[in-house]
Amino acid sequence: MSTRRCPACQVALVEERLEDIYGQPLVIDQCGRCGGFWFDKNEIFRITRHLADAAGHAAPSVAAKLCATPAPRCPVCAIPLSRLVENRYPEELCIWQCGACLGMWLGPDDLHAFYEFRQVRLAAMKAADQRSLEEARQRETAYGIIRKTTAVNDAELPVAKEVAMTALGALLPPWAAVVLGLVGALYEVAREKMSGRGT
Repeated sequence: MSTRRCPACQVALVEERLEDIYGQPLVIDQCGRCGGFWFDKNEIFRITRHLADAAGHAAPSVAAKLCATPAPRCPVCAIPLSRLVENRYPEELCIWQCGACLGMWLGPDDLHAFYEFRQVRLAAMKAADQRSLEEARQRETAYGIIRKTTAVNDAELPVAKEVAMTALGALLPPWAAVVLGLVGALYEVAREKMSGRGT
């Protein structure tokens, strides 16, 4: 039995010994009455889907009702907890945090919602990283093509120009690629006129 007390019910919290997402021991505190969870600093980011799913099947907790009441107190520091309000979290999530020890208190329904939200966010970040990597590869390929076409003879010039324009297009956003094409067309018109004058 933990010496910490539930911020919602004021009963002693029960220590739960689990395994985290890295396969390492994780000890968290849970209230046997309302089902609320207390996580020490950063512990919430180590929970497994098994714990989140089990919490999601629990009945609506007393802890969730704390959002409409005066700030509960931290079971570690005994100072008032603050409602965690950040743009990265859904507004409906009710998460309390201690400003001193940075521990977090939330009900089982909110724990499940927090876990699902974080998984979606991590997947989006991974997809963005993949896109950035692919764009970096395309830029590197385009730079290589441009470097290879900088020194060509007159007979190779039309082909080299087409390759270089394609490579530059890969480096630019769509609207800039269109502008680049128009500039290239105007250059050709001007070049032909100048050639006509020379003859």
